[in-house]
Amino acid sequence: MASGGKTKRKRARSAGSERGPERDILGHESSSQAVTIHTPSIDAEQERDALEGVRRVGRRDAAARINRIARIASTLHPHKAPEIARLEDLAKEVAAGRRSGKGTDAVAAAVARCLDEAALGPDAAGRWALDEGVAWSLAWLLRSKRPGAAGLVERLAAEGRAAAGLLRGGDLAAAPFLFTLLGLFSSLPGETPIEDVGAVLAADLATMTAAGGAPRSGSAMAFVARVLAWTRAREAAEASGFGLPWDDVTEARWKGSCIAALRLLGDRGKVPGRGGPEALDASPLLAMLAAADSPALRRAAAAVKGHRQAPAGKTIPRDSAAEGDSVAVLRTDWGRGAVRLLLDFSEKRHHLEIAVGDRLVVSGEWGWSVEADGVPLIPTGPWTVCCFESDAKASFLEVVAPLPGGLQAERQIVLLPRDRVLVLTDSITDAGACLPASGRPDRIAYRSHLPLAEGGASREAETREVRLRVDEGRSWRVLPLALPEWRAAGAAGACDDDGDVLRLRGEGEGGRYSFPMWFDLDPDRAELPLTWRPLSVADQRQNLKRHEAVGFRVQVGPEQWLLYRALDTPRNRTLLGCNVACEFLLGRLRRSGEVSRTLEIE
Repeated sequence: MASGGKTKRKRARSAGSERGPERDILGHESSSQAVTIHTPSIDAEQERDALEGVRRVGRRDAAARINRIARIASTLHPHKAPEIARLEDLAKEVAAGRRSGKGTDAVAAAVARCLDEAALGPDAAGRWALDEGVAWSLAWLLRSKRPGAAGLVERLAAEGRAAAGLLRGGDLAAAPFLFTLLGLFSSLPGETPIEDVGAVLAADLATMTAAGGAPRSGSAMAFVARVLAWTRAREAAEASGFGLPWDDVTEARWKGSCIAALRLLGDRGKVPGRGGPEALDASPLLAMLAAADSPALRRAAAAVKGHRQAPAGKTIPRDSAAEGDSVAVLRTDWGRGAVRLLLDFSEKRHHLEIAVGDRLVVSGEWGWSVEADGVPLIPTGPWTVCCFESDAKASFLEVVAPLPGGLQAERQIVLLPRDRVLVLTDSITDAGACLPASGRPDRIAYRSHLPLAEGGASREAETREVRLRVDEGRSWRVLPLALPEWRAAGAAGACDDDGDVLRLRGEGEGGRYSFPMWFDLDPDRAELPLTWRPLSVADQRQNLKRHEAVGFRVQVGPEQWLLYRALDTPRNRTLLGCNVACEFLLGRLRRSGEVSRTLEIE
């Protein structure tokens, strides 16, 4: 052992042998108000070993980092939690500290208080934030060669062992602390089996996202929270000197997940919730995206963060749906008040969210059931993306699943950003197989329901129009196009509200059926007169039956739209004087009677 170590021990013993007031480990006189730090007995050799494995950290850098940890922790709590105050106090002591004397004593005392607070068991995020701040403090404090600092490292290492155990169980809250520990300390006292945190996060990313970063399942709230956890851990790894915590493939997947999370955010970067935005703060994600290399991504992030109008210049695609995905996201635009729709079709029961601004209007299971001649039809395979188209005028998504007897279930979502119109359609077809009449069921019975986030549906007295309350001053109008407009007219179906659920029912013949729901999302049209009518579709001067093709005209004030859908093999047909040879058409009716074809699917 070096002679310097012996000298230090002799001085410590001689100082302890002097007569005078009893003093604690910090050198303070013992009293009822004195602060005592309980640390194991550490000799000089252990102090030196602890110092050798510590990254060199400056006092100002450590204080700045602790303040940032406190700010991030504050975004997880609607009110200021005690651990945030502890971190702020710790940052002040480190900022005012010096390498010797009372400065290091005050820092050591603040570190001990944070470790004591963590041991009391606050929520997981608060505990690991405290430990992360302690790690930065000790990285500086050990450089001051203060006696007893290695004992604090022992306590921090014990916290690392506890965090590693939780990480193995799938709790990612401790990942930023573990990355900080690994980046600042190349070795820790005792047996500290901290696994490869980056591998754990990479596996979680692979489980939760598709190859491009899109979510595999779940709600917007759950996915955004997960992306924020990955982003927070990555940022802590780089700040501590650990470096990029995963490989290039996972890095690309993470970047894709950040863009996917951006599509799910509402006004001011908030996550839409029932009655208002969720408490989750996505500002760290927005700040990172606002500094991205891509100008298109920066414009989109800036618009979501606060601009009222859509940004000038090219932005990233606002919609996300691709072959192999199990979650689709559609938006009207990136600006304030945008309508955002999420459909999770990874399971037989679909999860649907429709939000405007920072408020959910529809949220929950989008129910669906069909009976053919009294026999329930259950999908025999998974739901998959059949068609996806998106441009400035319209977004079109169709997901399909096979049914028994050669039939197919189809769900279509059409969003017109400029017109602010949404159409949700459930259909039963034979997938273009043109089954003979003898091979198709005679009667189709269809049922569905939409879960309302606000529970604010109201029916008109004389018509089948339904209003969905968006907030205190705005509402959307919902038109069940498959049913007659007037309640006095008989109908093979119904559209009723049941508390917080909108229930739909319909019946059809011929083995094919389609039930479109028209949502008028423009509040400026909320009080204008409206009407809708089914249209006759002709093929070689013969009117087709409802199981072959359907058409509808919708009018709100002076504006009119035409909707057409072929349920059998598409071919040249006419409705309202318009020739169609496609499978799907949605367009505006001009005053001249011509149709401006907004969206046409072959």
